[in-house]
Amino acid sequence: MQTSFQLVTRSSLIFLSPFFFWLSWPPNQWTGLIFIVFVPHFIVYRYLVQLGSLKGRVFVILVFISTLLWNISTTYWLYKTNVATAFAIQVVNATIFTVPWILYHYVAKRSKNKLKYIFFTALWISLEYIQYHWLLSYPFLNLGNALSTKPHWIQFMEYTGVLGGSLWVLVANISLYKLLNHLLDSGISIKLFTPLAKTAGIISIPLLISIIIFENYEEQGEEVNVLIVHPNIDCRTEKYTKPQADLIDKYLNLTLEKADQDTDFIIWPETAIPDLGWVIDLPKNNDLKKIYNHLSHFKGANLITGGILYEQSTETDDLNVQYHEPSKVWYRTYNAALGLSFANNRMQIRTKEKLVQVEETITNSISYSLRKVFSSLGGFRFSHKKHDPDYFDYGEELFALPLICYESLYGEIASEKIGHKKGIRFINLNEGVYKSINGAAQI
Repeated sequence: MQTSFQLVTRSSLIFLSPFFFWLSWPPNQWTGLIFIVFVPHFIVYRYLVQLGSLKGRVFVILVFISTLLWNISTTYWLYKTNVATAFAIQVVNATIFTVPWILYHYVAKRSKNKLKYIFFTALWISLEYIQYHWLLSYPFLNLGNALSTKPHWIQFMEYTGVLGGSLWVLVANISLYKLLNHLLDSGISIKLFTPLAKTAGIISIPLLISIIIFENYEEQGEEVNVLIVHPNIDCRTEKYTKPQADLIDKYLNLTLEKADQDTDFIIWPETAIPDLGWVIDLPKNNDLKKIYNHLSHFKGANLITGGILYEQSTETDDLNVQYHEPSKVWYRTYNAALGLSFANNRMQIRTKEKLVQVEETITNSISYSLRKVFSSLGGFRFSHKKHDPDYFDYGEELFALPLICYESLYGEIASEKIGHKKGIRFINLNEGVYKSINGAAQI
């Protein structure tokens, strides 16, 4: 009876992990807890082995539930979009990141050396890499993202990328567990010095390097004044049902309240203008003329706004190309960012490159089938324009890269397109979907 009680109580320690994840994940500020989030998993595995009650299936189930709770607790704002879709995403992600623990268990049964930690870490990092590139790409919960609220901690990521941050988190968790393991086995003794020094070095060396880089960084170039207009219009009940003229009036009125002659950039949300019509007709678009008429007296200002555009296509075999019956043409739909410069009436366009699979775009029969099961907000089938500019050019070596919502999770877009140029990166977020700061903070 006591053994059963021990098994239950010790196994339940694993559920400290999602609690630590929730506390450490943006927008919460207990970031340091990310370095112990996996320690409960390792402890429970050790306890199960010591009790002689280790059942591989039991451990895997516990890990899956813990990982699913981590997903739900940190990205619960997804349920504001679509409950079934959000839960399906979280179950898939929890399943993926249970696999490294299955490998850990498999190797641990066959080897008592460090191989289990090496295989576990290598597979975890590999899966995070895949999460940036596979069909159902979902890098929200890659471990390095947890550190985003502490920029002075992560300056080394300029060289390693976010996966370097994930590696740091994993190695620190393993080292802290091994330190705890040594303490439980041998108590406090001189032998504790070596694992203690290793753990301190693993955590402090990247931290010290980052702080040095951060403290020695000097801002270069001129300051710009940016006005962000984000009225949080609900995407389900307002944006696609309200008259577009009313939406534009709201954005204009809010802009006119705050803008002045010193304003350099005005940023409106993703899809702020739900229907900008055909690309070819943009020069005579009445909505854009209205915006110019109201804001053109801010001569030094540049508006970057989201909008939905359409363009005729000669390709008819693409799942994202649709037929427009009134015009008798096949067309593509773009989730775009428009740059309007009031000094010279110049217009620049960039379309969203990283599109949310199933929700925003369909690339193959799998995502087509999933679209039938899980409803899409707005029902759009977006494409990426083939000949997009890398960034908006405002002369005098000033560049702006508008990242459209989900794209901001993919650091390679910014590094590839604007690199180390004297540029600004803006994020045009959608509004009203999440009703929570968590979504915006995590993007």
